[in-house]
Amino acid sequence: MKLFLFLSLLFVSFITPAQTFETKKSHTSCFREIYSIDKSTQMKCGKFLKLDKQSKDTLISGYYQNGQKTGIWRYFMKDNHLWMSYDFDKKSFLLLPLEISKTDSFSVLKGQKLMYTKVDNPPVYLGSKNEIEKVLSKEIELNPEIIANSKSGVSFARFVVGSDGKLKNITQEVMLSVDLFPQIENILKKLEEEWIPARIDGEAVDSQSILVIDIKPKGKALFPDSPGCITVHLQYAETTTKKRVIGYELRRVDERDLQDFKRSNSKTRLR
Repeated sequence: MKLFLFLSLLFVSFITPAQTFETKKSHTSCFREIYSIDKSTQMKCGKFLKLDKQSKDTLISGYYQNGQKTGIWRYFMKDNHLWMSYDFDKKSFLLLPLEISKTDSFSVLKGQKLMYTKVDNPPVYLGSKNEIEKVLSKEIELNPEIIANSKSGVSFARFVVGSDGKLKNITQEVMLSVDLFPQIENILKKLEEEWIPARIDGEAVDSQSILVIDIKPKGKALFPDSPGCITVHLQYAETTTKKRVIGYELRRVDERDLQDFKRSNSKTRLR
């Protein structure tokens, strides 16, 4: 009887934690997230996975404890190759890509003054390789006027990664259309929880990053990739529509209209 009671209690001790957790799945434009929450607190607990929505590759893996990231988190590039890893308990990188670690100087703010100076590390976005660029290129909706008129141009925005890892002072410099910056601002704000600040002599500092949106229908990049900038190349398909004037009416005619027009003309000539 005592043995039965002991085994029963042991069994309950194993199944009770599982009964308090619930697996959740969420989707964004690019990614699929799988995680568990504690039913009693509604906070994330246990394993977390972020997957590429199309390829199904694992992009991020880690653990939550009471809603906080804990232990070692891993961030991947294509084909599940490790891109970087970060230890949230020790607040330090275990692996930092060479293209990031070789950036030994960056624009930092000291008081109100912007200085280009040597840093231990630049500000780092904790994500899979090119995650910011992928999200921006997927979620930005170009103004129809840009596509209709085959416009090309480079848009610039600036933002500060604070010493606390929060984004602030998101400002526009040049925009190809007036509706572009509000979209950029909203997307960046969604990503603001995932930054590790720049450091000088081990101390976190405010730093300024530049975001470049290179927009064109085709051809070579207008702005080359640069270690000091986040560069997004947005290529769009040129419209097949053409304009014509009928009396005082200006309307758009697509290729199907032109084919119908040609067929009607050929029938007229046969008569």
